[in-house]
Amino acid sequence: MYNKIDSVDYVKHIHFSIMYHWVTDTYMWADASEVQKAVLPVLMRYMDYNTGECHPSNQTIARKAGINRKGVTKAINYWIKYGVIHRWHQAHRCYYVIFPTQDIVPHEVT
Repeated sequence: MYNKIDSVDYVKHIHFSIMYHWVTDTYMWADASEVQKAVLPVLMRYMDYNTGECHPSNQTIARKAGINRKGVTKAINYWIKYGVIHRWHQAHRCYYVIFPTQDIVPHEVT
């Protein structure tokens, strides 16, 4: 039987898995570079599972993904283009929301 902390972690793990599989089953994942693929799981690791919001710094994202900050910016812009991430700035900090959109259709796997 799970205690309260374990059950919360379990729910977070399930939510992460659903979001990750939702994105990886799309045409944009197939077209993404390795750098772009490295950034999204890092953002998802920091997101609030109720709101989808996260706000790690580009330096933190770069360090965790094993890439440089310029790569982080390009990767985030890629995911913004496809509607996976929404970004806004407030008080000299970037905030992100990760969410599914109606425009993304899973690609056919052959």
